[in-house]
Amino acid sequence: MKKKDVCIDANVFVASLLPEPARDPCLELIRRLEREERAFYEPAHVTFEVVSTLHKKLAAGDIEAADADRAIETFYALPVLLQSDSPMLKHATQFAHQLRLKTIYDGAYLAVAAVRDIPLITLDGELRNKGRTIHGAIFTVDEFLIRASAQ
Repeated sequence: MKKKDVCIDANVFVASLLPEPARDPCLELIRRLEREERAFYEPAHVTFEVVSTLHKKLAAGDIEAADADRAIETFYALPVLLQSDSPMLKHATQFAHQLRLKTIYDGAYLAVAAVRDIPLITLDGELRNKGRTIHGAIFTVDEFLIRASAQ
């Protein structure tokens, strides 16, 4: 049986690309999912969210331009399938409002995962906790890796 595709929050992508505290498990996750040939279904804004975070870190002097360029190239090589249809956006708005999420972006990740019935993987504890009232398959990186190892 083919394993389900996934939706990954931008914070996981960023952590996997840079020397962040959560880098090792995030990088392990991304590599594992690629080996398993899972597709990454993502809200269309994910590219801007990742690149915007890289830009902020570059502007703050936290990373060098070469690091940002390498991270962007690595990110664009991933099997990301962007989602932006009207029903998805409607669900994103509803979820963000209903759960009082910090951003519509969080609602969009939840909408992609819920509509496609795939796991959402995030480093955002608030999104995980609130989102589980809508879609039970929301995991932290560590939770997902533990589950995947047990299967």
